[in-house]
Amino acid sequence: MGSEREAAGTVATASPPCVAGRVVLLEAPEGDEAAELWRILEDEGARVSWCPGPEGPPPAWCPLMAGRRCSLVESAAVVVFALGLETASCRLVRAELERLHPDTAVVTAASTFSLVHH
Repeated sequence: MGSEREAAGTVATASPPCVAGRVVLLEAPEGDEAAELWRILEDEGARVSWCPGPEGPPPAWCPLMAGRRCSLVESAAVVVFALGLETASCRLVRAELERLHPDTAVVTAASTFSLVHH
């Protein structure tokens, strides 16, 4: 039986695959939610990399926005997508992520993120 942890403010639309020992790319705006998600992922044994997304501080150039593959995604086993879909640029990043990196597992975080581990 596993235990459940919740980060204030987020809920995953799908349970992330086991992240222990894997590289996880956290796509989240800079702030408390990103820091909490990072902490949870590291507590689960993930090696975390981070991208603030296209709305992030300069230089926020995103290769996905230009229809190019992303080296951060290529090095990750799992992407935790916590950018939201409110802006056209974030929706484009999500669509291009799925189109250009179809073999990468993606977990979408909406308004609450819960991580269940075994």
